[in-house]
Amino acid sequence: MAVNQRVAIIGSGLIGRSWAIVFACGGFDVALYDPVRGVADTARDLVSEGLDELSDSGLVQDAKAAVARVRAATSLADALEGASNTGKRSAQRKGKAIGNGETQCREKRGRHTHCCSCKDR
Repeated sequence: MAVNQRVAIIGSGLIGRSWAIVFACGGFDVALYDPVRGVADTARDLVSEGLDELSDSGLVQDAKAAVARVRAATSLADALEGASNTGKRSAQRKGKAIGNGETQCREKRGRHTHCCSCKDR
């Protein structure tokens, strides 16, 4: 059975770029998407710089090949097309849902989770 080698990263901030580097180095084709226009394009450039730095340190063998596997998607649908794996990271806001299904403290009403930074935890 063939393994799908496409990954969609939703959110092109530091964490999204880091995942893009990891997957690209692992041989996956990576589609970076961000809802803010231009961010995914900039993120791809930063991924390229990061891979070059890792290569200069001897931590990545073929940075150019890894960079070639990363692209900026033009839409969410474009990013998800053909992807077998997706990753997203949403902004953390007090009392709001955050990425990966976790929630933060809801106005100190005792609903604390491992990601809660409330001092009353």
